[in-house]
Amino acid sequence: MARMIALTSNRIEEVARQTLMRHGVSHFSFWVLEALAKRENEKITPTQICEITGGKNANVSRRLDDLVRKKFVKRCDDKNSSDRRKNFFQITPKGVAVFQKIASDANNIQKIFAENLSEWDFTEFQNGITKIRNIIDLIEKNAKK
Repeated sequence: MARMIALTSNRIEEVARQTLMRHGVSHFSFWVLEALAKRENEKITPTQICEITGGKNANVSRRLDDLVRKKFVKRCDDKNSSDRRKNFFQITPKGVAVFQKIASDANNIQKIFAENLSEWDFTEFQNGITKIRNIIDLIEKNAKK
């Protein structure tokens, strides 16, 4: 069963990776872009992006540098500070367009699932996943004893 779950998870992950790579972004870059897109008219700091995405400072900084290089994000530096954490970032119109294309692709994928899974199928899938998570919690709890 674990192998079946792992293989299915890997295939889903690969479809998502390929979808994102068509637009020139990684998963984590997408999360950074999403954080900025949801605050399109705001300038936010790398620290705020870390809090939103759960990412580490170094990873967020690398992703921001990459997104700036691709012109999806612009740096709005605080001229009075040499501390990069005090700089601000904002999504560009090009970044908004890419984010919207990725969101459209994701909606199309969800639509394919919805068209091919009945409500019952989806409910049973969710129930199965919940049961598996509960069993894993139980195994982890027993392993700590």
